[in-house]
Amino acid sequence: MGDLEVFTTKQFEVMYYIFKVRGANVHQIVEYYKGDSSYRNNRSAVNRMYEMLRRLQSKNILTNIPVGQREAAMYHLTPYGLELVYEELRVDYRATGKGFNNDHGYFPYQVYKPPTKSIKHFLNQTTVHTTVLNIQKRVPGVYDYRDNLYAKVAYEYPEGKKIIKGIYRPDGELRIEDDYYFIEVDRQTERYQGLDLKFSNLRQYLMYLKKVDKPLPKGILFVREESTRKGNSPYTWAMKNRYNKFFTAFQKECKQFIDKVDLLYLELPNLNTGLVELLQDNKIVKTKALTNILEGWKVAKQTNIRSFQSISHDEFILLRILESNNKSLFIFAPMEGYESRLWLKGMKFYQSQKELYDEIYFIPYYHRLHTVAPDTMLEKKITTKEELDFYNHVYHLNITSPTKPVWFDHEHKVLAEGPF
Repeated sequence: MGDLEVFTTKQFEVMYYIFKVRGANVHQIVEYYKGDSSYRNNRSAVNRMYEMLRRLQSKNILTNIPVGQREAAMYHLTPYGLELVYEELRVDYRATGKGFNNDHGYFPYQVYKPPTKSIKHFLNQTTVHTTVLNIQKRVPGVYDYRDNLYAKVAYEYPEGKKIIKGIYRPDGELRIEDDYYFIEVDRQTERYQGLDLKFSNLRQYLMYLKKVDKPLPKGILFVREESTRKGNSPYTWAMKNRYNKFFTAFQKECKQFIDKVDLLYLELPNLNTGLVELLQDNKIVKTKALTNILEGWKVAKQTNIRSFQSISHDEFILLRILESNNKSLFIFAPMEGYESRLWLKGMKFYQSQKELYDEIYFIPYYHRLHTVAPDTMLEKKITTKEELDFYNHVYHLNITSPTKPVWFDHEHKVLAEGPF
């Protein structure tokens, strides 16, 4: 095999990972190699990996770039190392590749190598990619990911007398079963003008997909670094405020797509759980759990009410309660964390049913310890009386423990008991 004998099987596993993500620090490499994020800072595992990386560097297969004081360097393939991987994988120099399902393209080194600027942003992209690669090990054939080498698309379409041209280049593209999501890493550096430009470009690309009759993404997932928290709070004011900026720009620039494309926001530490929650099977499990909880409440309240009926309606579970002369409707929506589509859909449905009931409430329910989308006047810019009325009639329900579900009011304060 000639030159291909310069590495062992274990070394090639590390080389292949770095080839896939293009650049990673030792903690990310350990996480992938072990298949578990709990090893990221394991001193023994990190030291052993440093030894392997030094051997690969001594063979001119890897090199590294300093990231900053007290931060681990980023390792990436040398031109020689890249050619070794191409040869081992039998990637033809004419191959373009799609990036999914290990369909590799052949890129010149100057195109392939990781950036020397915005390294921290790039390493966050690596964390996202690593998370998906490790999920693939546990659940083969369900998730797939490609970075922006492959996800970059040039588009062109007519709009009136104009020809709209542009390039859409998300940080990555995620496939989950038959759906796909664009991935954007957020380091909170872009302000309103930058966000408007980002979402304007997104709108143009979505218009292109619509015009050429290609499927729209299921959502745009922004992933941010972990926020600083006080106490045991699952969310921070800074994160809520940041999401609102995205939400405002998204509504402004992509208003014709807000009922079709979801806007999601997660922190890196919650990414693994968040991606698992996007599976359709988990949504079915969540709906069954809620249905069982409602049945329990029905038995407990049976002597006090004349009618207690729950039904499935589109993506919601509707609970209708008739008690004396009071008729109430509770709209339950399966939601995990910051997302836009079901909020907007729920608001629209709330308005359509409002005149039919004495009381009506919208209730996002979830079964993981995630943050919940902004829902108070202080956290969201209320622009109409209708919005104010809607957000004042919101409850949240955490069904992590079906036997002891936890209720929150519209300001996300814990309630001693539910609204009925």
